[in-house]
Amino acid sequence: MKEKILCLLSSPNKTGNSATLVDWFILGLDKDKYEVEKIYLYDLNLDYLNNNYYQFRDEVKEQDLGAQELFSKIKSVKRIVIVTPVWNFSLPAILKNFLDRSSVIAKVWSKEKNRQVPNWHDKKFYLFFTYGAPKISIPVNILAKLQLIFTLKYYGAKQKTIATAYNCRSGSKNVLIGREKLKRKIIRKAKKL
Repeated sequence: MKEKILCLLSSPNKTGNSATLVDWFILGLDKDKYEVEKIYLYDLNLDYLNNNYYQFRDEVKEQDLGAQELFSKIKSVKRIVIVTPVWNFSLPAILKNFLDRSSVIAKVWSKEKNRQVPNWHDKKFYLFFTYGAPKISIPVNILAKLQLIFTLKYYGAKQKTIATAYNCRSGSKNVLIGREKLKRKIIRKAKKL
């Protein structure tokens, strides 16, 4: 039976730079070993986090079905890919919302310890970033990357950055096509999985 890998994309552009990075990664995966599902977070109906989501509810509200379906998929896999642009030195709001909403399943109450504890010890996240700015902007853009890395660590997950692409501009145009060196690097890393 093939192991499933969930790919979460936080860019609204389905043919843009972020999508290209994940497609290159998929090219390098062993098709006999892995099955991949791509999910565009903008396609989901992810209500914003509020206190209601920390309480047990018998029925799921319609606006929360996207989150419930996504969390069910996350619970069933061990490997998750997150592909994100960095906008204005931060993560897209849809990805931040996903991280906030994930706290309900990624930090669970321990009766033994009488506190919340990380719950994603069995998860491995593979991270891809696209930056509109050139590499010289690393000092300010690193904040977005660190936010994602430390949130996943806070939830107990392991993570590894697979690729960071610079000079992607606004993301409205795919500028990664033709960057063969980056493509080969990503395919090589996927083959090692």
